[in-house]
Amino acid sequence: MSEQLFHDNETSSCYDRYRPEYTDDVAQYVINYARKSQSNDKLDLMVEVGCGSGQATNIFAPFFKKVIATDVSPTQVRHAVEGNKWDHVTYQTGSSEKMPFQDSTADVVLSALSAHWFDLPKFLTEAERVLKPGGCLAVIGYFLQSVALIDNPAKMFSDDGSLFLNHLLSFNFDGNASKTVDVKNKYANVFQAIPWPEKQRYDDFCIERDWSLKDIEGLETSLGTFQNYVRHRLEKVKSGEIMESKVIEVERLKDKVKKLLQIETDDEDKVTLKAVFNEFILVARAP
Repeated sequence: MSEQLFHDNETSSCYDRYRPEYTDDVAQYVINYARKSQSNDKLDLMVEVGCGSGQATNIFAPFFKKVIATDVSPTQVRHAVEGNKWDHVTYQTGSSEKMPFQDSTADVVLSALSAHWFDLPKFLTEAERVLKPGGCLAVIGYFLQSVALIDNPAKMFSDDGSLFLNHLLSFNFDGNASKTVDVKNKYANVFQAIPWPEKQRYDDFCIERDWSLKDIEGLETSLGTFQNYVRHRLEKVKSGEIMESKVIEVERLKDKVKKLLQIETDDEDKVTLKAVFNEFILVARAP
């Protein structure tokens, strides 16, 4: 299913523009684990799978002599290439289940908010093949934790991410939303599935971002779960089961936030918000 996501320019542009950027703390945590010593020397090679438009790639690039980042979507790869600012970073199409790399060559294999789309056993087998002995597998992600009005911080919602999860579950069909549950659970299933004895996780970093209602709508549009919902509904339009005007029948996330924060203005451009995302990191050392 992942190869069908982010296939059009509009959706890929939303991904690039509206997804929050990881903090530098995430990269430093992974690198400290991967280095196995106090050396500040650059590591030889990082391989990234499911790179999207290169957001995570950019914060890891300074720590490596060479980075090869892959994604199954040619559109995403094209956007990443267009925004590439590193001479030693290469973007190319490629699958997490059949990585186009030689055995025992990578110091780090990275997946950033993409592991929930993978065939997990095949991905872990490939990661072990590509990593050097003692190399680092890093799986990272984030989930929306809270939103508040900047000019009235008392107006906010904050929970364990359940509200965001429950909203995305409204897009559910044929198990589509199970991918969202995996992310909300901070990839507990991925951590459990990693067969190597040396592994650890860290969940205490946060992304803080100034947000607008347009940003909320853009983030929602960029989500694979939402894309699959729309694609599923468009198929029903083609089959005559529903009218085209009924493609999106669920309440949009920005409208839910407006209700929760009691935002009554019709001028959405004047609404400024502070969003907090909880970052999570899984690292493991290849045997």
